[in-house]
Amino acid sequence: MVHLMHTEIVLYSDYNTFALRLSAPLLRANGLRESADAAYQRAIGLEPDPAVPKFLQRRRKVEL
Repeated sequence: MVHLMHTEIVLYSDYNTFALRLSAPLLRANGLRESADAAYQRAIGLEPDPAVPKFLQRRRKVEL
């Protein structure tokens, strides 16, 4: 059994959000619109800062 401290979980969540924010435009650029949309949705759901989901939603509308 693996025990994660709260800070490790937060860092992992931050990494996931960052990776998803980077991958969405790359997926879209390669013609994978559904995957890009899913990456944006996941990043929006994971992001703890309320300003970032608003930014990502605007970016998603423009790119998709």
